[in-house]
Amino acid sequence: MQYRYLFFDMDNTLFDFDADEDQALAQLFKDQGVQLTPTIKTTYQTFNQNLWRQYEEGTLTREILLNTRFATFFKEQFNQEVDGPRLSQNYLDNLALGHDLMPQAEALIVGDSLTSDVQGGQNVGVATAWYNPNQLANQMTDIQPTHEIEHLMDLLAI
Repeated sequence: MQYRYLFFDMDNTLFDFDADEDQALAQLFKDQGVQLTPTIKTTYQTFNQNLWRQYEEGTLTREILLNTRFATFFKEQFNQEVDGPRLSQNYLDNLALGHDLMPQAEALIVGDSLTSDVQGGQNVGVATAWYNPNQLANQMTDIQPTHEIEHLMDLLAI
């Protein structure tokens, strides 16, 4: 393998983010006295995905996204005032921040999202492997991964 360091996107690459999100959201909403119904969950996910898209496009900072998404959602949907940063922290408890950067030439970012994982690698000059288990066609002409893999074991051949 030519890379010394591998950076893995965690959500839906190493971890079942959808199941983790279901549990985290259910607890978060329960703590606020709101039952997370399928309709509320879908509404939240659409709202949240729009915010992350804005972040990826550079029109919203990560700090604003993380500190206001729950406060804004609860205000808009339930007219309920909540402490956004506290809710965000509760939601993000298991994430670690502040990793040291590794030399770019010896690094590979592995992820399932072309618009965040692969684009992020391109933005900082790091090689990328698009984890594409469903063999989706890449519709993004301006985002081309260095490698494309169907199975994580495919990394051994890179």
